Amino acid sequence: MEVSTGVRTRNARKVWQLKWAPIYDRQYSPLIFKQYAAVYIPAESVYAAIEVKQDFTKEMLEYAGHKVASVRKLRRTSMPVPHAGGTYKPKKLFEIIGGLLALESSWAPPLGDTFRKHLFALRANQKLQIGCALRHGAFDVVSFSTGKHDQSNSETALIFFFLRLFRRLQQLGTVPAIDLRQYGKNSGLEQESSGEGGNRGLGRTTMRTRNLC
Repeated sequence: MEVSTGVRTRNARKVWQLKWAPIYDRQYSPLIFKQYAAVYIPAESVYAAIEVKQDFTKEMLEYAGHKVASVRKLRRTSMPVPHAGGTYKPKKLFEIIGGLLALESSWAPPLGDTFRKHLFALRANQKLQIGCALRHGAFDVVSFSTGKHDQSNSETALIFFFLRLFRRLQQLGTVPAIDLRQYGKNSGLEQESSGEGGNRGLGRTTMRTRNLC
């Protein structure tokens, strides 16, 4: 598991640029390309998308919600995983965790009723399950339907945030195995063809490369 900044998330169809801190795994979804300081991460690898800002405000909550939604809507693939005893079925895609990390909260009180009102007003695909304002406290949403959530004070904000985040990551398990065939097809690097008599033949693929220097 790894955390990066200045990354770009890629799915089978396009590249999505991010300027925040995704948490991702490389076991079944390898990182195959880096360009200067930018790391290209397959969408299948992403566990969580954490927006990092100076403070909690209404604008920052909504902005973080929109960014999380943009990652969640990316098409992700999943394929069977061979093992010594057979083959595991494709893993069901989990919901990517959304979070917000900041130095402080601009509300008064910092994590009071007004903050919670705007937090729970985010649309379903924009919801932020977890967050931390280092100087004021952290939150972890237990249920969006009931509004139940847990909060910490400023003294335990950071450790509360990390423990709750790690617990959520544990519950997700392993990321799905990326289907590289889909990436190849949509990138023009792989195609299918049929031979005579309905048998599959070998398709001809023209590979194009570009100089990134």
